[in-house]
Amino acid sequence: MKGRKFIGILLAFLMFASIFTIVSFSGSALGEENTVIATLEVGKNALGMAYDPQNGYIYVTNANSNNITVIDGATNSIITNIALPSDSYPMGITYNSQNGYLYVADGSNSRLIVINPLTNSITTVTLPSDFHPDDVLYDPDNGYLYSSGMASAGEIVVFNPSTNQIVANITAGSNLFRMAYDPDNKYLYVGDDSNGNIFVINTQTNTLVKTFNVNNGGNDFAVYDPYNKYVYVSNYGNNIIYVINTTTNTFAGKNITSGLNTPEGLVINPINQYLYIANWDNITVINSSTNTQVASISTIPGGNGYCLLYDPANKYIYETETMGSPLAFSSIEVIKTVDLKFTVTFTETGLPSGTLWYVNLSNGQSFSGTNATITLSEPNGTYNYTIN
Repeated sequence: MKGRKFIGILLAFLMFASIFTIVSFSGSALGEENTVIATLEVGKNALGMAYDPQNGYIYVTNANSNNITVIDGATNSIITNIALPSDSYPMGITYNSQNGYLYVADGSNSRLIVINPLTNSITTVTLPSDFHPDDVLYDPDNGYLYSSGMASAGEIVVFNPSTNQIVANITAGSNLFRMAYDPDNKYLYVGDDSNGNIFVINTQTNTLVKTFNVNNGGNDFAVYDPYNKYVYVSNYGNNIIYVINTTTNTFAGKNITSGLNTPEGLVINPINQYLYIANWDNITVINSSTNTQVASISTIPGGNGYCLLYDPANKYIYETETMGSPLAFSSIEVIKTVDLKFTVTFTETGLPSGTLWYVNLSNGQSFSGTNATITLSEPNGTYNYTIN
């Protein structure tokens, strides 16, 4: 557990029988970080997750069950399962903030499956016949959807959901996996699982602008870190995370190898700004300021960790774990990653025994007591306060 603690001194003049009173306070975090707090069994071979900020639900693609499991992040309970076509193989999934729909990459067919979360009804979008999508990503700047996958010519398909038209086909690789988008430079980053390349796409022109060749297959997931302007790409075949400086579009020279065991999914936690890496049997936590390991989270023994998702409402991280052979079932691990509240104790000295005194916070809360201490619990933040 990474502990948190703050100590401060408050000096206040409390007028009571002409007595000068010193009030001190100290605080420490509640609970523990990096703890699995729940496990939810979903379908078979869970390969993707997306968060809908309108309803607070998490949508999990179950490739071998041909369905989507819907989880309520407020209660960490399963709401329903959305049936998909029996020949589907749902993989990556994304949320379109413009129309409120979810788009699913159907790896067995040349199509995207579209879900209306208000009704859980589905429609489909046809893609080029030789293209089998693995991932789909929404670009909030141009409103387009980008789908990566396998194709004979190698391509990323660009789709305009407003017109339901394909607007571009970008030639890049032959077995493209999960993508990351940098909203600062408007570039998209995607790794090739077969030939070891990492491709950089300019989404303003929909053209390939750079190729990183690492000479190792197994590039899988990518994630953008807005705090250090890096993109991280996992390579499960060589137990390494490649680190790209998106300002210069060069390798940052800070590749990560510590604590990895078949790394797959990646996510940035905006609260502590750490990078979380899904491995088999555990999750590696990296301080992205130093690119050093700070924690290891034990998950289901024998489980194959795959993808990760951060829920901005409850501040939890969700991981898909697949177990059994052949891919008998999958679970979702719910991980508490930050301490959300701090206990604070105010201690007075100098008042006569039994005197009623108050601590008033700038958020409108007031606490009172007749003992020497007043203890309260508040979320992390900055508060003004008065003592009377």
